[in-house]
Amino acid sequence: MRHGAAFLLPLAVTAVAREDAWAAISQHIPSCALPCLAETQLKSTCLPTDTACACELVLASPLMTGCAASCNAIGDTFSTINGTATACNVPMRDRGAVLYIATTVLCSIALLSILLRLLSTPVTTQKSWVNVADDWYMMANAVLLVGLMSCTILIYENKYGRDIWTLKKGQIRRVMILLYNLEIYYSLVNMLTKLSILGFYLRFFPFTVFPRLRTAIYITMAVTAASGISFTMTMVFQCTPISLFWRGFDDRPPAGSCININAYAWTVAIFNFALDIWLLALPMPELLKLSLPPRKKIVVCLMFAVGGFVTIVSVPRIMSMASFKSTINPTYDLVDVSLWGHVEASVCVILACIPRISILFMRLYRMHDSRRRDMMEEDFDPSSDASAGHRSSTALVSV
Repeated sequence: MRHGAAFLLPLAVTAVAREDAWAAISQHIPSCALPCLAETQLKSTCLPTDTACACELVLASPLMTGCAASCNAIGDTFSTINGTATACNVPMRDRGAVLYIATTVLCSIALLSILLRLLSTPVTTQKSWVNVADDWYMMANAVLLVGLMSCTILIYENKYGRDIWTLKKGQIRRVMILLYNLEIYYSLVNMLTKLSILGFYLRFFPFTVFPRLRTAIYITMAVTAASGISFTMTMVFQCTPISLFWRGFDDRPPAGSCININAYAWTVAIFNFALDIWLLALPMPELLKLSLPPRKKIVVCLMFAVGGFVTIVSVPRIMSMASFKSTINPTYDLVDVSLWGHVEASVCVILACIPRISILFMRLYRMHDSRRRDMMEEDFDPSSDASAGHRSSTALVSV
């Protein structure tokens, strides 16, 4: 909390008219911060009318940020920081639009990918549940993606992406509730996408031919499901009481505690990264043994290399977590983590659907090519009506 206003220094600009700068600042902050302001003024060498000097000193002063933190109510702390920024004409920061646009666009593409995936092989045409399990996982993901996109729209409308001290109390609580839900959506989508990829493996490796590989796939599915459920439940119960997550910024928050979210987030990220690499490596030994021409073997390996692409997509999110920590300013500081989490969730769904979508397009191409050949055969068949009609029309034109 001692660094809550330190970011304001490079943004400070010359404020209002040539009046008493300290008096102008004091009009915008609560009474609990006035003693600190007075002490800062006594230690300064700024002229009373030098607003730029006063703002630079106040915004960078550990004494001032310490005073903001010493206010009993969190609302007064935010009022101190926001009031100082207002008096010094610090521009408002807002990064919510980037999250809103990226999430809505990518989630829409992911939902379209799921639809095309289902069109490639209708669920009702499959007899064994094993052959459709991956589709059921993706249908569940479609529901979760709609929820994730809806929460993102709502959180943007409540000013997520701005500094928390510029938000109203009701907005802060709504943003934290929506963040809580988004974390759960991300965890579930991540788990179901991995299960869908593993289900896709089961379609192409029959037990009679690949018993060891299928056993490894089933074990991996069990580990993925168990870890995904445990991670999700940890997110649900990360605070005791649960409401402390979104009421922690109330003037009178409920008594309780939360887990070390930084340690938890890194644990989940590292585990998922390792699991993604395992998903990539799992089918490769058997694929390389297939007696196919080199070109076809490369194509098949790329189709099954979804796990590798998923790993690549997860890297930016892990990098964004370098600054992830418990913060007084979550509505601004956590935007990068939210953004890359949503990008990872959506893109991983898209990548997991690509092999099945490619099958759909290959099937459509073959159908189109077959029809084109049939039409060409009819055009050049002397006994066909179409050919006769073609000759008649040609004769008329020549006349």
